[in-house]
Order: sequence, then C-alpha cells, then structure tokens
Amino acid sequence: MNTLALSGIYALDSDTNSFKARAIFRRAQTTMQFKMGLQVAWNLQRFSQKAALDRVDIFGHSYDEGIIGLAEESGFYLDSKTNVGNGSLVVSSIARAVQDGSIKFSKDCEICFWGCNSFDLSIGLYNALKNVGLTLYVIGVKGKLEPIFSNDGKSELGATASEGFYSFRTGAKKRSRQWGDPKF
Repeated sequence: MNTLALSGIYALDSDTNSFKARAIFRRAQTTMQFKMGLQVAWNLQRFSQKAALDRVDIFGHSYDEGIIGLAEESGFYLDSKTNVGNGSLVVSSIARAVQDGSIKFSKDCEICFWGCNSFDLSIGLYNALKNVGLTLYVIGVKGKLEPIFSNDGKSELGATASEGFYSFRTGAKKRSRQWGDPKF
C-alpha cells in the first residue's frame, strides 16, 4: 500500500508538533510536512510516480475555504476566488494533475482532511475529481475536530468531530454519509 501523510507547519511549535504526531500515528509509508499548498501538490506528485497513492491524510488548521499555510494566503484552497498568494494551491490544480497523470491515485483511494471545518474543501475536491475515472473517497470534517486522549491524558487515541466526518465517493449515487469518528 502506498500511503502518504502530510502535516502543516505553523508559527506555534505546539500546533506543528501536534499535527506531525497525528500524521505519524496514521502509520503512513511516508510522512512529510508542508508550509504551503504547493508543497502538498509536489508531495502528491513525487510519491505517486512509482505507485499510485492508496491513502492520503492531510493534517492542518483549516476553515471553510481551505487549509491554512504558514504564510498568509499560502494554503490549499477551494478556488482562486479565495485570497490566494505565493505558494498556494487550489483543488482544480489537483484535478488537472490527476488528468494529466502527474498525480496518481489508486482505485478506492482515500483522501482525508484532518482539520476543523474541512467539509467544504472535501466537497470541492470531490467535485473536481468526480469525472477523472476513478473511485475515490474524499473525507472531511464538519465542525470542530477534537482529539480524544488516553485516560492519563498523555497520548492522542483518535478524534471526534462536533458535527461528524463525511465521506464523498466519486461514481456513487449517494454523495455523502456520516463517516463516524475514526481513530487516527
């Protein structure tokens, strides 16, 4: 299985370390960090050249319009109407890269956004990828994402979303379903 986990780098070390730890906990074959949206695309291209990606987990601060990058307006966004700047990425760029073969996803690949309010971003990516000829699962969070800690409070065991996790499957009649509260 070719799996990739990406985690955001932020001004606060505690946030950066937390996202990195969550990415490592997913036991992906490769774990990388990103400061800007374009690094997400570069990593998707780089790690899908030898084998198509089976699962991609993206951890970072997010809001309705996208995932926040380290610098202002440098994240991964729904579209170019968002205040995008140097180093930013939009979902249509991912779709173009899949169509031209520079990013490869396997059949039934899961793309999971592990950030608060990533629901709209997951719908945007789903819509951009629904006609590329693959069955993909794009998963996002509705509402706030809260870690679940062990009884001693020392380690994260998973996460819960205030309004749920939702999965969108390309090629499916039913667009979304409650995903439940998956463990990291």
